[in-house]
Amino acid sequence: MGSLFSSQTSEPDATTKHCIKKVIFIGSVKVGKTSLLTRFTHGSFDENIPPTEGVDLVRVTLPYAERSTLVWDCCGKERYWYAVPAFSRDARVVVAVYDVTSRASFDDVLCKIESHAGQAHVDPTPTRYVLVGNKVDLEEKREVERVVGEEVAGRMGYGFLETSARNGLGVEELFEVVGRIVAGEQDDEKVIGH
Repeated sequence: MGSLFSSQTSEPDATTKHCIKKVIFIGSVKVGKTSLLTRFTHGSFDENIPPTEGVDLVRVTLPYAERSTLVWDCCGKERYWYAVPAFSRDARVVVAVYDVTSRASFDDVLCKIESHAGQAHVDPTPTRYVLVGNKVDLEEKREVERVVGEEVAGRMGYGFLETSARNGLGVEELFEVVGRIVAGEQDDEKVIGH
């Protein structure tokens, strides 16, 4: 088994770590986590992005956030999940992505949220979870209705949005929501996208 971290990125050193807020993206394989990040950072979509192996680290500037934010794009493969809660203990936001055309990916991401929440809370700043249904451009193949995602998110106190990395629908809104949470503007209110 290779390194947990992508060879193209590395963790910040101790002098920069205190200035950087951490956001992690979790979810099953091929739900579009990397594609959402690519759409936001480069304004593009690539059908042939290879699956993430381990974790890719991306430093981004989010709307509303004063400092750069470190986004951890976590591989959806189960063999890597064991390490995610440990290295994401100080994450400010967990973006939990599922594919609206796959009920299995929805069930899996809810299990991953529960696992993360149970293992990772050691920082006094509470972690916020945002549930994201991706691939809404494939409406004719939908297996998870929007109302189901909204209901679960509302019951659990998570933010909720639906997106399409392919056509950009909801992507800017997602990163605005994440930016507001990182900046401390949405600690006590629900985040529900349109």
